[in-house]
Order: sequence, then structure tokens, then C-alpha cells
Amino acid sequence: MVTIAQRYEGTLNLHPHIHSLVPDGLFMPGRDDRLFLVPLPEPTTEDVETLLLKAARRLTVVVEHLCADA
Repeated sequence: MVTIAQRYEGTLNLHPHIHSLVPDGLFMPGRDDRLFLVPLPEPTTEDVETLLLKAARRLTVVVEHLCADA
């Protein structure tokens, strides 16, 4: 994955946003050292639920920490 953070647009107005390139596979070397994409299977509902719960737990810790400092 490649992500670039951009702060300004063409007219130099403050406009923070990110651009990401996220392939849905793995790049593997071929016989002639050229890369080819091996597609990955789609995530299952269980995969998405696990990731969501992990993110929710981590964000809860951050918010609790911020609230405790306030």
C-alpha cells in the first residue's frame, strides 16, 4: 500500500486529504523479474467483523485516554 498525504490543492488553499493505492493482491516476481499480481480472496464477513472490533477497541482506548486528560 502506498499513501500520500496532501495538504494543499492547486490554488494553495488548505485542503488536507490523502491519496492511497491499495492493490487487492500480492505482487510476485516472474521468470523475467517482472512483477505480476496474484489476486487475493475477498475478505469474509468474519474477517471484516474481526477488523472492526479490533479498531473499535483501539479507538475506545484512545478516546478514554483523551477524556481522562481533559
